[in-house]
Amino acid sequence: MANRREHCLWKMNISILKDECFQTNFYEFWTRINAHPLRSSDVTRWWEKVFKPGLKILTIRYCKHKATERRSRGVELYEKLTEVTNQLCSGRESYELFLKVKRELMEWERDMVKGCKIRAGKVVDEGHERVTTFHINAENGK
Repeated sequence: MANRREHCLWKMNISILKDECFQTNFYEFWTRINAHPLRSSDVTRWWEKVFKPGLKILTIRYCKHKATERRSRGVELYEKLTEVTNQLCSGRESYELFLKVKRELMEWERDMVKGCKIRAGKVVDEGHERVTTFHINAENGK
């Protein structure tokens, strides 16, 4: 007996719907998929065989791309903080720039940990948890 997964349920993080870049990608996808011949002849089959799989592929690719961008941004911020720290120690840079980069890095870390909480199903944020690289490394190590 064949494993039948014709009608399965999958979850999508709807927060990406607010992203303008995703909206553009979705509009292009919708325009292309809307012209599929199966849509006019059998809309139910089009929905199950064309639209849903295509949307799933689109969203997964987009989310992977965004995750890669976020990780790259973190690497850039760590490198920038190291550079600014070295320049600050040698007297070539201001303390204000150091604080600015440090704030950006802390904000990035908070966003990363927030994403980990959401994926873990823990969406409650009391606002007093201090984000550290330990939290991020612990999540990445799983």
